[in-house]
Amino acid sequence: MVKYLTHSNHCILNTLKIITFYHAVKELIREVSMIKYTVNNIERKLDNLIAAGSHQHSADNDQPSILQQPFQSLEEFKEFDAALCDDDKLSLKRCLMECGGADCGETIRRMLKKLMVDNVAKYVSLKGQKGNFNFSSTSTCSVIIGATLAAKNFSSTEAEVEKAI
Repeated sequence: MVKYLTHSNHCILNTLKIITFYHAVKELIREVSMIKYTVNNIERKLDNLIAAGSHQHSADNDQPSILQQPFQSLEEFKEFDAALCDDDKLSLKRCLMECGGADCGETIRRMLKKLMVDNVAKYVSLKGQKGNFNFSSTSTCSVIIGATLAAKNFSSTEAEVEKAI
């Protein structure tokens, strides 16, 4: 009789383990199902964002660039800079960020070439030294610094950007 109870207890214990395991597996399946549902929702939202972003990007491309060509005179540049509003600064930042470059220095050079011709640039310096125009006092300088710091392909400090200008 004692053997029978022990064997019976053993069977009951095994049955309880199986039931517990079954419930654990059932709970895992439910959680995996919830994860799948969440991932599908995230994918759908991401697809919508990508579609909206590409639509926005194409709408941005339909608008003329804020910089049609590099400025041919310092006076043209000064007038442009004085007239920059917040929306124009954002457009200019986007435009300049498209210049790209392998490093901070190359990126700044490409931005400045897009902004003004060499004949104008030779009369401009960051701090206005040697009788040159003080570029650091312009809104455009702040935009260039912001655009360069926002570049994802390299990391620069504001001091490095100013040195490159």
